[in-house]
Amino acid sequence: VSFCDRTIGDNYYSTDDIGDIYRRSILGGRNCSFLAICDLEIVGIRFSYAPNCWLDLPLAVTPDKWNVEKPKVAYFKSLFIDPSFQCRGIGKSLSSMSIEMMKEMGARAIVCHSWLESPGSSSLKYLKSMGFSKVASHPKFWHHIDYQCVRCKPEKCVCTAIEMILSL
Repeated sequence: VSFCDRTIGDNYYSTDDIGDIYRRSILGGRNCSFLAICDLEIVGIRFSYAPNCWLDLPLAVTPDKWNVEKPKVAYFKSLFIDPSFQCRGIGKSLSSMSIEMMKEMGARAIVCHSWLESPGSSSLKYLKSMGFSKVASHPKFWHHIDYQCVRCKPEKCVCTAIEMILSL
């Protein structure tokens, strides 16, 4: 939780939230979420949901635009890298490991939400470099979460999410 607070903003995730993410990451005894650790400290997290383990969540998604059966779609939840470890390929490695595991779990596609307002459009550029394509835009996607967005603070988050998909 403290790592997430430092990298995305205070109170984005609680211990219960992370427990739920962990449970939704597991399918058939396999886990599609990964950590990067250096000197016993977390320096990166790729949170992911296994196929068919997240469809009950109230996320703004447009399955009619996916061209894949909903139960065969996995979800990239979050990727956070400690600023002092960015640009070293850690995020891409964590995501690649997650993608391979999702394939083993039977996923035919991965959906995610990209942060439109990320500095330098880094979120969109990163996901496009991995082969994701835009599906839809969702204004004020994180507005319902009571946390301190690193961009919008001290006000509630008004950032836009770009729904993206990667066919596997």
